Amino acid sequence: MYQLYNELQDKYLAMEPVQKRQVKMVNFPYIRLEENGLMIFKATDELSPEQKLLTGC
Repeated sequence: MYQLYNELQDKYLAMEPVQKRQVKMVNFPYIRLEENGLMIFKATDELSPEQKLLTGC
C-alpha cells in the first residue's frame, strides 16, 4: 500500500501545473510507526495518545 502511495505521489509531482489543478494530491491515511522492531501502519484514529505525540498528529 505504501509503495502504491509513493508511485501515485511521484506521478502527481511529475505533472504540469495545469494538470495538477485538475486532480487532488494523494493523501495517505496511515501513519508509519516502528513497534517491536517492525514497521507498521496505523490509521490516525487508531493511534494511542503517546503515539499521537510522537508523530505530531
